[in-house]
Amino acid sequence: MEIYPSIKDRLNSQHLAIKELIKNLDGEFTNKRPETGKWSIRENLAHIVCYHQVFLKRMDKIIKSDNPYFERYRSEDDVNFNNLQKLASEELLIHLEEERNKVTDLIFKLNKNELQKPGTHQKFGVMNVVEWIEFFLLHEAYHIYTIFKLSKMN
Repeated sequence: MEIYPSIKDRLNSQHLAIKELIKNLDGEFTNKRPETGKWSIRENLAHIVCYHQVFLKRMDKIIKSDNPYFERYRSEDDVNFNNLQKLASEELLIHLEEERNKVTDLIFKLNKNELQKPGTHQKFGVMNVVEWIEFFLLHEAYHIYTIFKLSKMN
């Protein structure tokens, strides 16, 4: 089992889109929640940063354990998410880069056996590490798409 090229590419660059999407937006706009009451741009960004930390903990547990089980992650129950929500978007972008470096450092050092190790997700079932990485990237992409949509709500 190996990490395929599109995973490497997205791990290295997907998150960089966020900075481009919000670079011309002021803090008031990034804090504004849509009429639906869903998260603001800044809250989506805080969630992405927080989920990097969750992902790292999950990867560590998968590598060190035999098919650990993970319930669905809920930001609302995470004290760290609540703390990150208090930061400005600029600070969150710095944290995002730091967390992404930790993720890529870990992922790119894994060997073939480690990449095959399973972990069970409450909703998606048994996934090997490569599938967990894909899930992480798709989850992040969803929130980047949400940030894009919110950035167009002028």
